[in-house]
Amino acid sequence: MTGLKLLLIDDSGPDELVIRRRLMRAIPDFELVQIDQPEQLRQALDGHWDAILYDPAVPHLDFKPTVTALREHLPDTPIILVSGSVDEETTVATLLDGISDFVLKDRLARLPHAIHQAIDASRERTRRSAAELALDKFFQAAEHNPAAILITDTTPHIEYANPAFQRITGYSRDELIGRNPSLLNRGLTPASTYKDLWTTLRQGDVWRGEFHNTCKNGEAYVEEVIIAPVRRADGTITHYVGIQAEATERQKNERLIQRLSFYDALTDLPNRSLLLRRMAAILEAADQRSAYGMVLVLDLDGFKFINDLHGFEVGDRVLVEIGDRLSAEMEEGPVLVARVGGNKFALLVEALGRDESGALQRARTITEQIRRRVDQPLTALPAGASAVSIRPSASIGVSLFRHQENPETILNKAEIALAQARELGRGEWRIFDPALQRALESRMQMEVDLAAAIEGDQFSLALQSVYTCQGRISGAEALLRWQRAPGKFVPPSQFIPVAEACGLIEPIGYWVLQQAAQRLHIWASDPATRSLRLSVNVSARQFFQPDFIRRLRALKRRFDLDPSRMVIELTESVFLENLKLARTRMEQCVKSGFRLALDDFGTGYSSLSYLNHLPFHTLKIDRSFVNDMVVNPRNEEIVRATIALGHALELTVVAEGVETRQQLERLQALGCDFVQGYLLARPVLEMEWTSTDFEPPEAS
Repeated sequence: MTGLKLLLIDDSGPDELVIRRRLMRAIPDFELVQIDQPEQLRQALDGHWDAILYDPAVPHLDFKPTVTALREHLPDTPIILVSGSVDEETTVATLLDGISDFVLKDRLARLPHAIHQAIDASRERTRRSAAELALDKFFQAAEHNPAAILITDTTPHIEYANPAFQRITGYSRDELIGRNPSLLNRGLTPASTYKDLWTTLRQGDVWRGEFHNTCKNGEAYVEEVIIAPVRRADGTITHYVGIQAEATERQKNERLIQRLSFYDALTDLPNRSLLLRRMAAILEAADQRSAYGMVLVLDLDGFKFINDLHGFEVGDRVLVEIGDRLSAEMEEGPVLVARVGGNKFALLVEALGRDESGALQRARTITEQIRRRVDQPLTALPAGASAVSIRPSASIGVSLFRHQENPETILNKAEIALAQARELGRGEWRIFDPALQRALESRMQMEVDLAAAIEGDQFSLALQSVYTCQGRISGAEALLRWQRAPGKFVPPSQFIPVAEACGLIEPIGYWVLQQAAQRLHIWASDPATRSLRLSVNVSARQFFQPDFIRRLRALKRRFDLDPSRMVIELTESVFLENLKLARTRMEQCVKSGFRLALDDFGTGYSSLSYLNHLPFHTLKIDRSFVNDMVVNPRNEEIVRATIALGHALELTVVAEGVETRQQLERLQALGCDFVQGYLLARPVLEMEWTSTDFEPPEAS
């Protein structure tokens, strides 16, 4: 995060110094201007600011008129309250007056993140407009292309057909969208053609061939077709594009598609597919006497901040310049440079020597040389704007190879080394070693064991009761337990991230939902439990699965559920990942009758304004605030403000981690709705759980 211009409305010199020092740790290049008088504010309203930091306690600059003036003159500039305390009135006002966020002065570690997120949100509309413009350019080019163009997803279903395609086939766009291209096949094209087509496309290659198709009016025709996979920067195939052309145009289209399939359009460098092909060719010719080679994967540090703060045009120019630097001639001889991700490059170097120690030393020398090349300052010159100076840095992972390995494994090892380098900070590099291999094997074994656990009935549910602040039972939270071996339980913090990374969180998460639905069905038959609610944690990956809502509704029908008794608990990572899709999916849950809770509130960096636009029913205060609220007045203020915020938004509030009588009494005094924690009840296996009220222990 560089080059920011920040306005600080604060009358405290010491506070300004503390804020400046805090920002210097995370933002190398920024300008902070402090004002505390009405005349200074009037002058500042004519300036340009990336963000405004405002302490509402400043004399002569009252909250309401100050915010109104800022909103009138600087409508797109985010405002963040930076205050020594936050009362209930100010908390509610942050929503009503469009304040982006607030940060307590004794929690300034969060401030750089809050600034970045506020700026990111204000620029979202600009980025969306730019993306829509680029899409419109592509659409216009395709619409007026004399060659027929068809785009499908990977199922394949047609998502786009240009006018030339409609003219040739006789089908309208409405008749084509969502259909399989096989509607043109009346059995005239040999089955072997389609077998060859899909074998080629699934390997990620371009297919060229001939179809004997039939128009809508029954007229048969022969067409020459080139079909290519469309990839993201990381190589994932998302769509297929087909171009039908006359013979005179076909050769041009073949060359174009070949270029698009194996070269990056921005940097003109080989892409991941061509890198893997070249590695495969080297390994195919290798034997025990062959020299060592190396793959280096490089990830630009903080590249998202460059895009966010300077725009995508500057970001693109940085990528092109880095690609040029990496492609410069090296003493070690021929080097293949590829762009394999958004801000990720890879280098393939052959012939490092047959001696392992010598090859390792040469790999270190090359890596350090690459690091120095990347670290040199650069100047980007966006069209119609002033030059932007940037000092890039990169994290690097390296893997040596010789023979008897496949390209994906080699590249994966370099990625693992890169991940370790990132953990050490900016500008670091690491070479893959056996310790990393063991860590990888341990992780892979856990993946295998998790898959076996699903089939082997090794999972169970524990329930932790939730109570009103007066001690009445209101429901429970379902907690997943994994018994990997007799008497050996694996903590969720260890296996849940692995399950999410390898995709097993989906069947595991569905099993939890199914068990919870079955438990609610049992509760419904007992008058003592039929009104209780059961909360279930759902991960972002599971929540964004296309069939999540369908499967949730199927459970509702299967177990004859009252959906209002099931609470879907989500963390803020869900809506930070994809706000638009998250809102749609959440609205579908609510429409189906299920309730939604925001879990671990206060631990992340999300804007409070999200709460006003997402259909949550419940807010859960994280245990880290509850733990210290009795001895830390600031934490108690945060809890008080969160309860006030929740009630202002008509949300119920649950406090997690209640472990002492003093905490419970303070939460009762603050008007908290529900409580959960070891003081009241520890988690127990669901078959042992009982719906008893809580009786607080006598004061000693």
